[in-house]
Amino acid sequence: MKFNDVVCRIDSGARVALVLLVLGPFAEGAGAAVRLQAQVLTTTVTVGGVPSALAVDELTNKVYVLDGNNVAVIDGATNTAVTLADPNAVSPQAIAVNTLTKKVYVANSSSNNVTVIDEVTGTVTTVKDPNAVFPVALAVNPTTNKVYIANFQSNNVTVIDGATNAATTIAVDRGPNAIAVNPMTNKVYVATEFYSLMVNFGEMQVIDGATNSVSTIAGGQGWDSFAVDQSTNMIYAAERPPDDTVERSYRVLVIDGATDATSSVDVGANPFGVVLNPLTNMIYVGSEGENRVQELGGDTVTAIDGTTDATSTIAVGNRVAALAVNPVTNRIFVANNGSNNVTVIDGATNLTTTIKDPRANNPLAVAVNTLTNKIYVANGSGNVTVIDGSAIPALAPSQFANISTRAFVGTGGNIAIAGFVIAGGADERVLIRGVGPTLSEFSVGGVLTQPVLTLFDASGAEIASNTGWSSNSNVSEITAAFAVTGAFSLPPGSADSALLLSLAPGAYTAQVSGLNDTTGNALIEVYQVPTPTTNSSSNH
Repeated sequence: MKFNDVVCRIDSGARVALVLLVLGPFAEGAGAAVRLQAQVLTTTVTVGGVPSALAVDELTNKVYVLDGNNVAVIDGATNTAVTLADPNAVSPQAIAVNTLTKKVYVANSSSNNVTVIDEVTGTVTTVKDPNAVFPVALAVNPTTNKVYIANFQSNNVTVIDGATNAATTIAVDRGPNAIAVNPMTNKVYVATEFYSLMVNFGEMQVIDGATNSVSTIAGGQGWDSFAVDQSTNMIYAAERPPDDTVERSYRVLVIDGATDATSSVDVGANPFGVVLNPLTNMIYVGSEGENRVQELGGDTVTAIDGTTDATSTIAVGNRVAALAVNPVTNRIFVANNGSNNVTVIDGATNLTTTIKDPRANNPLAVAVNTLTNKIYVANGSGNVTVIDGSAIPALAPSQFANISTRAFVGTGGNIAIAGFVIAGGADERVLIRGVGPTLSEFSVGGVLTQPVLTLFDASGAEIASNTGWSSNSNVSEITAAFAVTGAFSLPPGSADSALLLSLAPGAYTAQVSGLNDTTGNALIEVYQVPTPTTNSSSNH
């Protein structure tokens, strides 16, 4: 008999401890087989090309995705996508929405123009500034209905009048590459970067939106991104030399918008992607660490207290690509391009969980609709992941989420066996699944077509068994348990098996075998399920 032991150590705060004993050879190997992260997502929306940036109009519940040379528009209510094309646009680089005028703006770096999309009519217009070369970033002032575009190679900023689409040009320092607006003060912040004597330099400049006058307020090595806190009139910029240099930076520049005075906060190496929660006055910045060129991982997010400048460091996935904040839920979402997942940070505790879309790879950008609590992740695999923020379980210290492993299920003694222990003095609700047919949706071949799931207690007595999860009498509760635990959904009527039980403290064994001695790849999973809460109030 051949078997592999996979041991999961659960910290003492959790009440469910598991040891998986999987008999028969692993399909993926023991190290790759165990996952402790939740899988909470609603759907995967396919778009064309490689989506690289996102913008959300919360009022229309539409998501605009840069998709090759086109813009894909996702309806947030239906998760359906349509494509809008500007025949004059090449290499879209940045996108922003003016929710007041229902206009979407796209900076096209190779065609040196800006696409304007009317959300109401769906019409597409091209605006060209003859003085602009290689537009790479843009920002909208909804109060003045002006759009500001940073043109990296022509060393200027284009200003588009949103009412007429008329364009004017403002000269700035060499290499403008990032831009932000404070609508409350009508000031525009422009970050520039340039080489001189093999060293990278950058300027932080501010444009007065009323007069278009430009002043320089700081110098450095270049900046990656901005976050503007309109309530405090503070501006935060991640100092970051270009990726093709060996230089390093370890600070976030802080600008007092009232006086243009500057200070800095020390963060991790090579910071980028600054975002903020204006309700908590917390700022979050990604960091690739010292080994950004080698891409060896070790990425972090630094949380900065906007009141005290105190910092804390949070470990996330590999090769962080982008961050987004939902101020309403106080959660931060980090797209991890290298580890193909999303880290969710609880802003109150800095605890994290991980969400993985099995249909998606190489996440590049992330955006949030705070009104619907949906999170959108643009993936290099040609699709957009839609995460339902309301289905993400509450994060708690040492809280067990789930454990699972994929194995080849044979016959006789070579079936899959998962042993787990309920610790403590109270019963626990547990969801157990034996997934076979649905694995084919995740590009797994040779699946077990009819898994049989059987649960035994410590004495070896059979407690329950299932073949075909929809045949359970509590199928509606099982469906709800999928959502609350973050388990991916199973098609109604599929031959996958599942059990939802309330179990007393003790040791248990779950077995997955094939009906009529069939064999194949299967996934065996055990989830701790929160006990439903009863709402004493009712609406009539």
